Amino acid sequence: MPPCTWGYKDPLPDVDYDPKRASQLLADAGYANGFEIQLWHMPVARAYMPAGKRAAEMMANDLAQVGVKATLVTDDWSVYMKRLMNGDH
Repeated sequence: MPPCTWGYKDPLPDVDYDPKRASQLLADAGYANGFEIQLWHMPVARAYMPAGKRAAEMMANDLAQVGVKATLVTDDWSVYMKRLMNGDH
C-alpha cells in the first residue's frame, strides 16, 4: 500500500510466496478442504487501485491454488462506498 493510505505500515517484513505452506497452515487450522469467501473489489479506477477487478481476479487465482474459492463481488460506486463506510466489507 502506498504511504498515503490509512493501512500503510513501514517497514513490513517480507513474506515468501509459498502455496504449500499456506495449504498446510489452512489444514492445521481445520480447513484442509478449503472454504468459500466473497472478495469485494472496487468498481471504479483509483490512483492507488487502477484495476480493482483485475487485482481481485489475481488474488482469487492465488487463493484457488490453496483451496479457497473466492467469488468476486462489487456494486455501484455509491452503494459500494456506503457499505464500506458501514463496515460491510
